Amino acid sequence: MDPKDFNSEDEDEVNEYLLYKEKQEDDEEEGEEEGESSHGGLRISKNTSELIKDIIDLFNQKVNWSMGDILHELRDQPEAPVKHQVKELCKKLSGRGSKAVFELKTQYKIV
Repeated sequence: MDPKDFNSEDEDEVNEYLLYKEKQEDDEEEGEEEGESSHGGLRISKNTSELIKDIIDLFNQKVNWSMGDILHELRDQPEAPVKHQVKELCKKLSGRGSKAVFELKTQYKIV
């Protein structure tokens, strides 16, 4: 509701509404500062080609990455799509879980 929709007799309601809107804006700004998205804290996955590019870019910086390090670097992305793409693009060298170490498959390496 817009404050203009109130008539002059509803001054208390207007002030209450304005305080409510101000608090809502403050809460949204705090959420953005804390790294939360406007989707209630959910991370929205990039499209597949952007995610693949980001993963390959990581492997161009360093040859071997642990799953934990990859997830940390791509922490703005949901875990499941990242893990899926890493398993498609890479070969597992050792370890389990977040300590599993991966290397980019030869066909994806930039020479």
